[in-house]
Amino acid sequence: MDYLVQNMMSVNLTQKPTIRFQALDGLRGVLALTVMLSHMIGVVTGWDALRPLIGAYISVIYFFIMSGFVLTYAHNKNYSFTYFFLLRLARLWPLHCFTTLSMVLIYIYNSKHLGYVPGSYVFDWKIILKNLLFLHGVTPLQFPLINDPSWSISIEFWGSLLIPIILIKIKPLKRLLITFAFIIALCVQSSSGFSDMTLCNMSQFFLASSAIMLGSSIYSLITPEIIKNIRNTKYYEFFLFICLLSCLVGIYGQSHNKFDYLYIIPFIPLMLIDFQPDTSLIKKIFLSEPIQFFGFISFPLYLIHSSAIIIGLQYRTDNPALSIIMAACLSITISYLYTVYIDSPLYRYMKRKIRNIYSRD
Repeated sequence: MDYLVQNMMSVNLTQKPTIRFQALDGLRGVLALTVMLSHMIGVVTGWDALRPLIGAYISVIYFFIMSGFVLTYAHNKNYSFTYFFLLRLARLWPLHCFTTLSMVLIYIYNSKHLGYVPGSYVFDWKIILKNLLFLHGVTPLQFPLINDPSWSISIEFWGSLLIPIILIKIKPLKRLLITFAFIIALCVQSSSGFSDMTLCNMSQFFLASSAIMLGSSIYSLITPEIIKNIRNTKYYEFFLFICLLSCLVGIYGQSHNKFDYLYIIPFIPLMLIDFQPDTSLIKKIFLSEPIQFFGFISFPLYLIHSSAIIIGLQYRTDNPALSIIMAACLSITISYLYTVYIDSPLYRYMKRKIRNIYSRD
């Protein structure tokens, strides 16, 4: 039996995590790539309504689902809410701060060299502070973003805090039913899919929280019997390929309508890729070195690529394909260097310090 499955069958939410969902890491890397390429294609095509990867905003909802799944597994009931809060802050805020301030510096440079600047608000210290404090999307307060992809980071930060406060205290099946009720309600009131803000200014927070709850419910409902069944079910791997293809079709061409919500369904089985046998082709794909590389840099890649677009795309407007290649290579290079030399060491250091504080209590 595979190492991951052996551990999964023996752990519960009160035990210290000992495994990592590596196939999901790879899947996260692929999704981060779709977001990056979607934005780059959008810039060079003038945001053409028929451009490839126009539906990459669906990838962000998938990020929320995976976060709910993994964080529910990782949460240890023996630790306090403050400990969970500080770990999430240590994981998300440094990169958010780095990319936001980097964008400000880029805009300052551009303003002095006739480059692209979205507006004078990027130099307003109040707007900068609001961006840095994780306030976007979680309060009725509305303000422009300095680094556009960061809209989801503050939402994920506050939404993930629901896991120790509320979610794991609700029985898994009941949690799942509540999740579906919320998602159906959001779909019914929606006129433009995931981007709809007609209900209230916090609609995206409600959507993200529902997605996090869905991922949390999926993890909590997994049992050794379910794992055994999916490993032995005939054609289950082929079914996973169909689910993956369905998600990719949505990411490629879906365009802001109620059908957005349908693309949540095929993603649910993909959460269980890690429980496939090691001989599984789809698992091997997501565990392959190239896919794992993008999983390794996925978080920085998601937040850093906007700055690379501004730097890289403005110099070859005569050649869209070359512009995309330049910006993509720049994004990947900076993301890798940041991950290796700043993000991973910094998070390990902060995590160790936080654990030391709480181990003394």
